[in-house]
Amino acid sequence: MRNPLPHILLSLLLLAGFACQGGRESLAPFWAKIDSIMPTRPDSALRLLRDKANERFTKADRARYLLLRTEAEDKTYVTPTTDSLIAIAAHYYEESDNERLKAKAWYYMGRVNQELKRPLLAQDYYLKALRHQTLVDDHALLGRVCNHLGMLYTYQDVYERAIPYQKEAIRHFALIGDSTGQAFATRDLARNFHMTNQPDSAIFYYRLAEKRMGSRAIQSIYAELGSLYTDIGRYDEAASYLRKVREEEGDFSYDLIRGQFYLETNRLDSAEFYLRPCLNDGKTKAAATYYLAHLAYARADYRACAELQRAYEILQDSIVGQKQTESIRKTEALYRHQEMRQALNEQALLIAHREKERYLYALLCVLLALACLALHRRWRNTREAAQRREEEMARTFERQRQSDRRQIADNERQIATLRDQIDRLDNERTTKWERQKLQLEKQLLETSNALLSNEEERRDAAIAGLLESDVYKRFHDKPTQRPRSEDWEALERLLDETYNQFTCRLKELAPLSDVEIKACLLTKIGLGANQITNTLNYNSSVLRKRIYKKLFKREGTVEDLKRFIEKF
Repeated sequence: MRNPLPHILLSLLLLAGFACQGGRESLAPFWAKIDSIMPTRPDSALRLLRDKANERFTKADRARYLLLRTEAEDKTYVTPTTDSLIAIAAHYYEESDNERLKAKAWYYMGRVNQELKRPLLAQDYYLKALRHQTLVDDHALLGRVCNHLGMLYTYQDVYERAIPYQKEAIRHFALIGDSTGQAFATRDLARNFHMTNQPDSAIFYYRLAEKRMGSRAIQSIYAELGSLYTDIGRYDEAASYLRKVREEEGDFSYDLIRGQFYLETNRLDSAEFYLRPCLNDGKTKAAATYYLAHLAYARADYRACAELQRAYEILQDSIVGQKQTESIRKTEALYRHQEMRQALNEQALLIAHREKERYLYALLCVLLALACLALHRRWRNTREAAQRREEEMARTFERQRQSDRRQIADNERQIATLRDQIDRLDNERTTKWERQKLQLEKQLLETSNALLSNEEERRDAAIAGLLESDVYKRFHDKPTQRPRSEDWEALERLLDETYNQFTCRLKELAPLSDVEIKACLLTKIGLGANQITNTLNYNSSVLRKRIYKKLFKREGTVEDLKRFIEKF
């Protein structure tokens, strides 16, 4: 029986070649270096990451690389063109247990899609980043996520939903002592209170933002506070804040606020001075026209007031049209968003299917390896059993051969003795009858020696033929198959030819049943106890003890019967 193990091992090596990758040097020190310089020197981090662009990464390292690359590009204001690369990192970390990197990956998916003008997708990704925020111990990251989500709602004019996220952003920035983050998030929160007609809350948060910024307070806070105080008729406070706003050429939004303030305080010439330039900017033209119409009315210039009012209505119609167009675009964006969500779901299903296939391949490899080990063990056991049988038969043959040779040597000694006796009788002139008797005994012994020599040669040839016979191999190589009647007949005939009518002589000793005869035949060809049990469907130990008792009229063991059968 040929050993199948080399072929099986070759197959396993080929499978392993497809499934495995060689070891690589750990990139942990490199990632640690990038993380350390990212907050203060993102441009240096981006340069180092670009140098690694052609590196062959493991799946985990590739996800880490793409996440850090996206972070560095976002911090250095590199405009993205696609979200396909950060999507690889996001989907990898979605299957991991690292909640911080998972949230970070979804945050940058949101940032990229926000830059790509996909607000609905960006909103989804920001919300995904906050799914398990209680498990994320990174308040800087959570603060940025909440702040960007609030700003996204603000840009979409959904001010009420922006407010709780901006409050949460302020809380996270406060936990890490980030005064700048708190200041800007507070300003954005004040804007939303202003837009939702909550002036007291808006004033509180504008002043809080001003306090947190200190000397770094920006012009927009002063201007927005001036506008807010003007809206609620608190002109002294409005004037104090508007005086802090620097007059910069071309900054029409601040001029519009000043013009509104002077109009409300009945300083019409100053109001016109600031409002007229605002007609040159598309963002402030409609509001400036509206305020100038009121200014003309205050001057009793009704004709100019009517013309400005008509111009304002035309601009309003244009603004309404733009809003309708924007509404259509938002609707289309919603449909695109749904299509993209469906595509993402399909991609997630595909990834899950591939993961399932990978686990299945691993399971198949394990099962194949176990099957190979089982086959190898069975082949080894079969080979060892065959070797034991051959060694046992060789010992039996050698014992028989030694017995025959001792008999021949004993006969030779008797022949020599008879020859000496015949020679003495010749010298002593004994009777003819005595000499013939001795001569006959000598011839009988010589014939016996010749027969023993011939029997040894015949037996060696017969045993060699038995070991090479098909019926012998059939019983040894296929012990689990039930033999046919012709197989039993062939085995009985072969053993009778090899061992001098083995079956006939056995039947003469005791009245054995058919199954007992078969047990003796199988014992003679060296089958083990389990093989005999499987072949006969009968407990071989019980059966062979019963055979021994029938043959010798006393109790005996299986080994006693085996020794008898080997010599019989």
